[in-house]
Amino acid sequence: MKPQPSPHSSTFLDEVLEVLCDHPLYHARKLDRLAVVLPSHRAMSRLRTALIARLNEPARLPKFCVLSGFIEDLSPWKTAEPLEVIARLFGMLKEEGEEVDFDRFVPWATVVLSDFSAVDHELKDVDEVFRNLADIQGIEDWSFGEEPWSEDQKKFDRQWRALPGRYRALNASLARDGLATKAQITRHVAELGQTDGYDHVLVAGLATMSTAEWAVFKHWQKAGKLTTIWDGDASYVDDPHNEAGRFIRLFRGTSPFPRQRIAENPPAVKVVTCQSMVSQTQYVRDVVEGLDEAERSRTLVVLPDGSSLGTLLQALPSSEHGYNVTMGLALHETPVQSWVDKLFGVLDATTGAWKFDHLRDLHAHAVMRAIHSEEAARTNDHQAFHELARTHRAWVKATDFEALEASSWADIVRGLDDLKGDNAEAFLTSFSAWAEAVEPLLGEPLPNVHGALVKPSASPWILAGWSRLRVVLSMVQRLQNAHQPMESAREARTIIRKLLRQERIDLLGEPDAGLQIMGLSETRALDYDRVLVLDMNEGIVPQTSMPDSFLPLDLRNSLNMPGRREREARFAYLVHRLMNRASEVHFLTRQSHDGHEVTEASRYLLQFDGSFHNAEGSPFLTVERLSHQLPLPGSRPSIPDLVMTKNMRDTLDAWAAKGMSPSAINKMVICPREFAFRYLFKMGESADMETSMEANTLGSVVHHVMEHGLSDAVGKLVSTSHLDAIADQIEDLLANALKAEYNSALVERGENVLKLEIARSTILSLVRQERKELVQGEPIPFLNGVESVMTANVHHPKGGDMAFYGKMDRMETVVGQTRLVDYKSGRVVDKDLALSGDLADQLSSGKHNKALQLLVYASIVLANMDPLERERGVLAAIRSGKNVRAGLLSLVIDGEQVIQEAHMNAFLDWLADQLETFRTPQHPLAHNPESHYCEHCVVLDPKPNHSY
Repeated sequence: MKPQPSPHSSTFLDEVLEVLCDHPLYHARKLDRLAVVLPSHRAMSRLRTALIARLNEPARLPKFCVLSGFIEDLSPWKTAEPLEVIARLFGMLKEEGEEVDFDRFVPWATVVLSDFSAVDHELKDVDEVFRNLADIQGIEDWSFGEEPWSEDQKKFDRQWRALPGRYRALNASLARDGLATKAQITRHVAELGQTDGYDHVLVAGLATMSTAEWAVFKHWQKAGKLTTIWDGDASYVDDPHNEAGRFIRLFRGTSPFPRQRIAENPPAVKVVTCQSMVSQTQYVRDVVEGLDEAERSRTLVVLPDGSSLGTLLQALPSSEHGYNVTMGLALHETPVQSWVDKLFGVLDATTGAWKFDHLRDLHAHAVMRAIHSEEAARTNDHQAFHELARTHRAWVKATDFEALEASSWADIVRGLDDLKGDNAEAFLTSFSAWAEAVEPLLGEPLPNVHGALVKPSASPWILAGWSRLRVVLSMVQRLQNAHQPMESAREARTIIRKLLRQERIDLLGEPDAGLQIMGLSETRALDYDRVLVLDMNEGIVPQTSMPDSFLPLDLRNSLNMPGRREREARFAYLVHRLMNRASEVHFLTRQSHDGHEVTEASRYLLQFDGSFHNAEGSPFLTVERLSHQLPLPGSRPSIPDLVMTKNMRDTLDAWAAKGMSPSAINKMVICPREFAFRYLFKMGESADMETSMEANTLGSVVHHVMEHGLSDAVGKLVSTSHLDAIADQIEDLLANALKAEYNSALVERGENVLKLEIARSTILSLVRQERKELVQGEPIPFLNGVESVMTANVHHPKGGDMAFYGKMDRMETVVGQTRLVDYKSGRVVDKDLALSGDLADQLSSGKHNKALQLLVYASIVLANMDPLERERGVLAAIRSGKNVRAGLLSLVIDGEQVIQEAHMNAFLDWLADQLETFRTPQHPLAHNPESHYCEHCVVLDPKPNHSY
């Protein structure tokens, strides 16, 4: 082994370059006979660039490679794809007569193959590892020490005994095709001991190697062909109690480490406690904003938890040169993964037509908006969805959209219909063909302002994610064609989901330009002046959860196989080496868990205080501990007022003259701003598909039943027989009501069954109460009409021409007096219908909407009476479905149940004042903060130059 280089170079790769340029092969211009093994492609790229700059004449470059690539080049085999290995193992079980579904087999196979990999990497005898369970010392500790064994224990034992044979059979099967697992290749090369192909091997920056990997280099070392350069610092390598130096001490030996940069020139270390992930990224933003471009290029942001990348990228300030992200983005962070999950979830639950809600969600998804982006077509789609929602179509087909002139969306739905089959091969073929067919719909690539080609209708995340989806589909299809491991489409979808969750999107950039963002492992052999490390929390750094394994920890320990200790030592090294040459290091921790179970700061941050001491015991590394607080949010933004314009006044006048309904007048009082959107801007109410009967639908059903149930009584005195007929015909009446007001197919199961029972109970209770009143001698009403449409036109000196419109549930005459009766399925009590004192003040408060409704109805009737009839006045009352026993609840004004002309005039005067106020130029229409049902106020904010 060659000696370590001088410790005076500025970075580790500078040191490696000096060793490389001092090598005899460099001076002989035979660098192609040299292999340089580095821990990452980024380190390879940087060292290659530096070497090219150093060369002053043409020359062949060394073979630059990462560890796995170097070992594979020495092997006669190629690395088999993980799916290929799983399929081979599945085929073996099938040949043995095992009956198991492929999607259930994959998790088991993943664990088994991980254990096989551990056996190979540690050069263990497979028979020794998987020997008879009863022979393992200390077996009592994991429930196999006593007889008799349970059936589960016996099954586990049979599987355990079969593993050595399956290990050999699997490797033999792969070898016949020139393939092997990565671990088996490493083992084979280590046992082969070959040192041909290169005159010398330079290994730099590696630390955490398996037994087999280190055995490979020991052969080269024994042949005098190896130079090893360790990337460490004496402060932790020479400290036997510091686990960060464990691997260097294990492979290099215990001689003093030459570098002592941390002791001689320690970095400024800050441990920053943040409230959350957002707080962390805001801290990074604050630091980055204070740097110029040159300083940013010497700054590194480390993300041990890849899920923080999306939040970080959104938080960072804009940069002319962008940001260089090398860790890649998990596919599940892109819209493609959520779209696939949504689609597959629908397919798993769908056999015939599509559920309306599912199809609507797919249509609204970002991926589908990119595929189906034509504005005119999407407008037609929305109109079709609106119509289907209005008619309560819970299940829909492509033909339904075609009939509603949404032909483009109908074509897409037909394409999705082809994915509903249950055969795995047919599903994969159809889905791959569909994915290929729709890809051009994402748009043709066009250059953006930076010259890069971008498809205009889709975000780059969708495009990159779609590309990885196509790759995964191709892999699964090849697997199915070769081995037919999957029978059902559900199994195929399960495998696709699992593979997509393992996929990452490579984010490419210029290695040395701009801020660098990496994962923790990718930082090996690279040095930066300023380092910010996020997510320094226990459970993340180090990862405390061990990978699934059939090998118990006590068995691993007895066989000297790596376990938790080695895993944590690897994380310790990755954290400590960041300080080797940095001038400042910021370690950020989350105070709140943000979805993680563990919230404590990483143990390494706590160990800093006990480490980094000189021979006299004095600390040479100072750690500053800070707390970062996000600024308190400001007050909730106020909803701006609308300003009355001439167009709005004209619309208001037309609305008042055409016919004002009680609900519209109530909305004008309750929230003027919402009134403007709904009646002046004519935006109406949103139409959502109801799969569960809402309160208003329930009320419509009740009204429909009472209207048609009393149809035979119109023009007659209402008798008990009329009411009994409603009870006798309740089933038919409800069926007709559901057909007219809702979708009868949706009340056959689920919560709608209960709600239908509520409607039935409400109707029967109303009928029983009115029947009881008649039997007890209450005056018998003469029924003039049901669901009667009433209108009235009046002229007011101040309000001008005013028209009213209303639909009265019952209009009847009792003891010679007109009475109006309205049904409410909800709860109404006496005080809701009591007005007293200043009528205008009470109506303006917006707290008497039911009383105002009855007053509008009464005013319509009074306005249409001749003067003599008007003197008798009108009665107005409500029957409440949730307060049935109260009977008729009458509108009462100043203690009087009879509504007189004076009351009508007071109402008209109040309404005229309201309209006059609204007509005032530049009158502000403000949102009422006490109004909780404003659909438009909180989301719409028209520009000042709005046409209205």
